[in-house]
Amino acid sequence: LQPSLPQLALDQVDGRVAGRRTAKGYSGEIRRLAVTTADGIAVPSADVSLGVVTTGQRAVGEFRADRLDLAVLAGLADHFPLPEALRDKLRSFAPRGRLTDLNLVWGGRIEAPERWQIKGAFADLALAARHELPGFSGISGRLEGNEKSGQVHLASRNATLDLPAVFSEPTLALANLEAEIGWRAKAGATDILLQRMVFVNADAKGEATGNYRYTGAGLGDIDLSAKLTDAAGNAVWRYMPLVVNKDARDWLRTSIVGGRADSASLRLKGPLAQFPFRDGKGGIFQVKGSFRGATLEYATGWPGITDIDGELLFEGVRMLIRGQRAAIMGVGLTEVRAEIADLEMPEELLVVTGRARGETQRFLDFIEASPVGRRIDHFTETIAATGNGELDLKLVMPLRK
Repeated sequence: LQPSLPQLALDQVDGRVAGRRTAKGYSGEIRRLAVTTADGIAVPSADVSLGVVTTGQRAVGEFRADRLDLAVLAGLADHFPLPEALRDKLRSFAPRGRLTDLNLVWGGRIEAPERWQIKGAFADLALAARHELPGFSGISGRLEGNEKSGQVHLASRNATLDLPAVFSEPTLALANLEAEIGWRAKAGATDILLQRMVFVNADAKGEATGNYRYTGAGLGDIDLSAKLTDAAGNAVWRYMPLVVNKDARDWLRTSIVGGRADSASLRLKGPLAQFPFRDGKGGIFQVKGSFRGATLEYATGWPGITDIDGELLFEGVRMLIRGQRAAIMGVGLTEVRAEIADLEMPEELLVVTGRARGETQRFLDFIEASPVGRRIDHFTETIAATGNGELDLKLVMPLRK
């Protein structure tokens, strides 16, 4: 189709192709066209039509298709005379999925139409993540709208979201995703309206509402509220954004073991360029919830705090785990707190405090089981005690050392 392009060799072509050029434009249609290329690309039978009318530097056009396979079309891109920038994007984003009952109408300047209208359905839609742009797969639903406003309805199973610019474990698997998402363009800004989203994955069930505004500069503004139920305690680390230092994320990954959160909530509001809103300035970032049955392995070699029922709070750059009930080596604990005051600090400090009441012998056992036993040459190992007592626990530890 161009001297510089590879030959498009076809094994089989079935269907009808028609085209017409007029003084003001051109039109064409494909009826029940099915193609198989020599290198194995199979284009399923489809009905497609295109009509364009031009007046000077302006044009009005309409494109219709009863079905399109994006992966197949992207695979054929190297054979067609497309702008090189578009060809590069198709390779990078690797689009996949099926579009059905697609109708696209546009009008305005040829190089940048001012008006457009779209309607159609999609199934198993997928795009690869690229730079800061997220990727996804398995997204199904339908959309309808124009340059001013519109609506997307999602009803997806076994979908994934790929967010490499946000999370260290970028791929989030979603067994179920349903959402109503709208858009609205006004006064140079575009608002994305999350009217309802319900999702289920291996870590939690949840729902969310909110909106995102983008003006064409910066990262935009967000106002998001979400609720989680039946969330896994040991999955907390997976949802900590990359803005949180790696040491703190690694500590969360290894230290919170088991447990379930009956309810948790997320509140995120403000310009994303200022996230996570240190000292509450410029916006809100808060994750909080109650949990039960968790274990806190706060430091290597120290006896873990078990059977914790309490609360978890992330607010700005602060993390706080507070336990109403817990145990350590079989002794009941109260007033348990594990806190990192600054998750962005180059030398993150973890402070663990608690108060134990129980058999004094258990306190000696705690000393022996901890690194303190080795440092004092285990001289408490042979000491026996009777009666009850109280133990105040306070550990201040830099996570990097």
